[in-house]
Amino acid sequence: MTLAGAVLLGLVGILGMFLGVSQLAAALGFALLLGLTVGALGTAGFNMAGSLAPADRQSVVAGLVMVVVAIGSVVLNFVGAAVLTSTAVVVDGQTVNSASGVFGCIGIAAAAFAAAAVLAVKLVRGSRPVRVESRS
Repeated sequence: MTLAGAVLLGLVGILGMFLGVSQLAAALGFALLLGLTVGALGTAGFNMAGSLAPADRQSVVAGLVMVVVAIGSVVLNFVGAAVLTSTAVVVDGQTVNSASGVFGCIGIAAAAFAAAAVLAVKLVRGSRPVRVESRS
């Protein structure tokens, strides 16, 4: 349930970022929504670690979830910076980001989010909860 909520939050956030291109208040609101999405995805990862991994491996799985989220964030920041830098235009002597660069950056983030969401849902649906053995 948490994963589905995170995917829905992320979908609304990414689609809203297209609106935020021309309105700063909308961009800030949808950026906040994307921040909440990261928190919900982390929670879903911890839930997965608690229910799908054996007790002795739960901390490893939870750590991997956070590492993957952090790597994704860093990679998208570098890709976004490269796209914005390569599509910059000069207006009145000032270098500014072009609309195609901004939309391209949001599109790449949307594609990465969609791919990650599909993989996460497939992983969760294909996994079975670990049964706890009693020590009596």
